[in-house]
Parts: sequence; C-alpha cells; structure tokens
Amino acid sequence: MLNRVSNAILDTIAPSVPILEEFRWQWQHISDFYVSKSGKGCKSPVEETSLPTHLAAMVKILIQEDEDKYEDGGEHGDTLGPCLEFFFERNVLNTLTTLAETDVPPGMCRHIFEFMTDLISKSSTELLAHSSFYICVQKLTLICCKLIASPYEESEVAFLNSIAVRIRCNEDLLNCYIRDKFPLVISLTSLLLSADNNVSTRAGEALLCLFSVCKDNAAEVIVSETPFCMKIIDRLIELYVNIPKSLRPEEVESSMATAMHFDDKINISSFSTAIRKYLCFLRWFVFCDMLLHECKSKLLTETFIRHFKEEFLVKHIAVDICEQNLQTATLTTVLITNCLRNASSIQLTTDIAEFLCEHIVENRHVALKDELIERCKYFSQTAENSDSSESEDEDHILCISTMQLFEEMLNRPSEKVLNNLCIQYLSSRSYFNDCIQNSDEPECSSPLNSKLEESFVPPTTSTKLFSSQSRCFRTLQYFLRLVPDELKSSESETDTGYESYIAEAQKNFSHCVDVCQTWSWQKYNVNGEISSCSDDETSSESKPEADRFTSFCEGDLLSMLFDNLERMVDLPYDITLQVTSLLSKLALFPEKHLHEYLLDASIPLSKGSRSLFSVLHKLVDELQIGVQGVGNLQMKLRLTRNLLLGNSEDISVKSIDESNTKTLKALIVIEEFCKELAALVFVKFHFQT
Repeated sequence: MLNRVSNAILDTIAPSVPILEEFRWQWQHISDFYVSKSGKGCKSPVEETSLPTHLAAMVKILIQEDEDKYEDGGEHGDTLGPCLEFFFERNVLNTLTTLAETDVPPGMCRHIFEFMTDLISKSSTELLAHSSFYICVQKLTLICCKLIASPYEESEVAFLNSIAVRIRCNEDLLNCYIRDKFPLVISLTSLLLSADNNVSTRAGEALLCLFSVCKDNAAEVIVSETPFCMKIIDRLIELYVNIPKSLRPEEVESSMATAMHFDDKINISSFSTAIRKYLCFLRWFVFCDMLLHECKSKLLTETFIRHFKEEFLVKHIAVDICEQNLQTATLTTVLITNCLRNASSIQLTTDIAEFLCEHIVENRHVALKDELIERCKYFSQTAENSDSSESEDEDHILCISTMQLFEEMLNRPSEKVLNNLCIQYLSSRSYFNDCIQNSDEPECSSPLNSKLEESFVPPTTSTKLFSSQSRCFRTLQYFLRLVPDELKSSESETDTGYESYIAEAQKNFSHCVDVCQTWSWQKYNVNGEISSCSDDETSSESKPEADRFTSFCEGDLLSMLFDNLERMVDLPYDITLQVTSLLSKLALFPEKHLHEYLLDASIPLSKGSRSLFSVLHKLVDELQIGVQGVGNLQMKLRLTRNLLLGNSEDISVKSIDESNTKTLKALIVIEEFCKELAALVFVKFHFQT
C-alpha cells in the first residue's frame, strides 16, 4: 500500500517519461555517437563508451512494452507497440546490422548480437516473420560464418540458437530463412566445428531444432546449396583418423561409462590423449545419429546416409576392418560396435548393419560379412595350441570383438540383415527330413521321451510356431533333460531352474516382436532371391522334387556358431558365452523356419544336417564320456559353478583338478544355456496363444 502511495506521489511531482520518448532518447544517443568525431573510426573498445548501456536499455524497453501489451489484454503478435513501430519505421535494425558488419567500436558486433538474441527470444511478437526484420537477420546470420574462431562465437551461437528455437515453434518461418542458400544452416555448421566445446554443443542443439521441422523444400536447399552433409562427414572422418591405432579395446570399453556424461564433475584431462580422441569421435558420431533421428526429410536422410556410407564406411571402416594388422582390425571392430550400441536412429543402425553384411571388399573380392565370420572361427581353429602368446591373445580379442559386433547387429535387427545371415539358408527347409513322419506324439524311440511329464496344462489355442501343446511341452523337456542329473551343478535335482530365465526371455521376446511386426518375412533362396512359395506349411508332396533332395547349407554364421559350440571344451570361457549369447539372440526371432531349426528339438533332420539341439546332444554325450572317472564330480561341478559366479572365498584351488576345469565349465554353460532355451520355448508358446 505504501509503495503505491509513494509511486503516485513521485508520478505527480516528477511524471515518468513516456516509454516511446525514452526509447527515442536511447537511440538518439547511439546515433549521435557515430555522427560525432569521436565515433568515426573509433578504435577504443566499445566497453569504454556508453553504447552497450543504451542498447541494453532499448531492448529492455521493447520487451517491457511487449509484456505490458499482453497484460492489458492484447493478443500475442496482434499489433505493434509504439516503440516497435519506431524501431521498424526508422530502420533501426538496418543501422544495427551495418554497425555489426563494421564492428566499430571493436566489440560492438557482440553487443548487437546480444540485443537481437534478447529481442527474438523474449518477445511474444513474431518478429521473424516481418520482411524488414528477417532480411536484416539474414545479413547478421552471414556475419557469423565470416571469421573462423571469432571472439564473438558465444554471442553468435546464442543469436542463431534463438532463431532456431523460434522456427521450431513456428515451422512456417522456415520458408523465410531458406533463401539465399540457407545462411542459418551454413553459419551453424561453421560454429559446430568450433574448437570451443560449449559453442559447438549449442550449434548442434540449434541444428537439431531445425532438422526436427525440416521439410522437403528446406531439405532440397540444404542438400543442393550447402556443404552441410559433406562437412559433417568430413569432420567424422577426421576425428576417426586421429584415433591412435595403439588404443587397446579394453581402454575403449572402460571409457564408455563416461563417454556420454560429460559434466563439471568429470575431469576429462585425466583421460589419456588416445581416449580423449576416441571420445571426441564417439560424441560426433552420436551427434550424426541424433540428426538422423530428428530429421523428418527423407531426401536429407538419404543424402546424409549416402555420404556416410561412401566416404566413411567404404573408404575407412571396411579398409581398416580388413587390415592384416590385428590391432588395427580389432580396434576398428570395437569402434563400430560401440557406434551401433550408442545409436538411436533406426535408419543409421540398419544401414551400418546392411553394409557389414553386403559390402564386397574391392581389392580382395570377398564379402565383408565372410571376413568377419571367418575371424569368429579363426580362434577355434587354433584353440588346440595351449601356449599363451601375444599373437594368440590378439586372435582371442579379435574373435570376441567380432562376435560382439554380430550381437549388436542382432540387437538392432533389420529384416534384410537377418535374411542375409540366416533366413535365406533355412527358407527351403532342406534341413527337414520329409521321409520320416513327425507327429505331435512323443516318439518311443527317443531315450528322452520316457522322461516327459503329463501334467502340463498350457492354453488351448495353438500357435504358428508350435503345431500343438504337446509338441511345445516335449520340446521344453528335451532341453531341460538334455544334461543328465548326475552332470548338473544345481543344488537341487528337482529344481529345473529355467524359471529364473523366463522374465528376461519375456522382455527380450516382446521387444523382438515389436521390432519385427512390420516385417514381411518374405522367403529367400540361397541366392538371395525372393521365393515364389508363400505357404507357411508346405507338405513333402507339394514340394518340387529338386527342393526335397537339395543338400542343406546352414549358412556361414550358423555354421560358425555350431562349429564353435561343438568345440566348446577347447574355447575360452568368454568366447563360449558369446557363442551361446548369439544363438539365444537368433532364437528370439519369431520366424517359422528359424524357430523350428533352433528350438524344435524333435524335428527329423535330413542326411548330413544338424540343428542346435543335435549339436548340444552330441556335445553332452562327449562331455559325459570326458568326465568318466572324475571323483566327487557333483562337488567339483558346484565348486566350479561358484568360481564362475565369483563366490570363491572359501574354495581351495587344489580342490578342483585343473585338467578337468574346461570340461566342467562347458557342462555348466550347457546346463544354463538349455535352461535359457527352455524359457524361450515357454515364453514363445504362451506369447502367441
């Protein structure tokens, strides 16, 4: 109350100057400065003059006028206030633009950018749509890319960012600013390459704003009239090439926890130079991924992806992955794996995965996929050599790194990639022996059928993946009873243990179904051509005679996995886990033939064919022979299990014979793998009923 009385008394004694008069007075002081002798060619810093004060007062008046208009019941952007009318009528912005170009006194340009940033971001009036306003804004925008490493970079990027934010809120404004080769994108691209991380980050944020509303007409300008795509890819290549080839894969993995969380609490200088260069590359890749994720224009996305593939994947990644130097090949494999792991754009991950599956290495005339699969087999071929050497260590790291790359490709699957890796080889169903009747009733000849229980009461509706409930239940039991009780490491013989895998299987399968729901699941032959047969069920009588007796080809990926599985005892524990992980990923997919081949344990196999279950069955038989004569087998299995789980405090190393350690580990891995497969069978049956 007292404040109101005081203000009323002051207004009576000394009436406030009308807001328009105040605005004119501030602008007149700026004009007078440049007319005076001291203003012409002034070389003193602008901070030594009153110009910054007058500019700040002017923008404050304009914003206050805008707020008062709204409080008085006016609509946003309906009419111009007297000060804003004066601003346009006297061409104030034209004059400010000229002053910014001359930058007299030194530093004036920065204050004009700050003036414009406040005016654009804080005004409710849509100033960017006024013709006289956006013409000057275009000129100011071009100033931002004239000088590399400009001392005004922070003010420039704040100005450009304010424009981008307003455009995102009003997409129609974009049409005004794509003229004259889209200077907004050109300047933001220039600032994106700034050595100042804060400036680069804000420029990236502004570009993401623009890309989120970028339509075909704007995309056409970006593609045809700006160097945007090439500059972004060139910078990615530059950062990739700068990564030292001596960087170890374990260093890369250890840095991933902090790669995406740069903040004040993390001392980046504590990282080695090599790690910092790697993190710079990864962050730039993630920015590329975010651009594609936000981009709404098909033209711009396809153009960017084409440059990415031609300039980066073909000329650098493919060359380095095929490098004879194992250290270079391993590092490149790890880098591209981490790129896939940190990408969110489906388009980008799909194109990378398809490139890895389809690209032909020019000088060697071999498919890149074949080279990668061969490396996964390489270690298993040399695994009999027990001598530990530096070369074998490199082979080991390259093998597991390549398997992890395949796992990431399956984590972000595309129909084309899965067809290339597996489906094209299974679509003919040549693995299936049509000459043997395969009913849904248990076969008496199988030694496992006597162990089947009859108390299972699943839903009554059949599914596409299982022809009947009994078939599903029998398959479940095949996996659970594959490892004999006397070879199991579980504490309780009555506890099957697969229940602990159901929740994870449910989550993974649900995600896989969501990813695959738009897939056509077209059938491909071994030449990659679409098959004309579209029936899900094809009887032996309806198959062409040639197809019925065609020898089955597993495909290189499944062949490599099965070969490694058969030689599990000879493989290191971490590679064994990676093999089972890849097979589990493949078994998730709801494709009929892939499901049947990997999860239906009772299918009759054609001559010379093998399935996942037959490989596991053969391996268990060999391991059962291998542990004959081992004393206290159950105790040693449980001790080995505890060691693998890290519960080794009370375990004496002498209590486990090292000569049997690999065999015991293999048994435990198979036991758990069978539980995992059983859980997947259970989930897939219930999910589709």
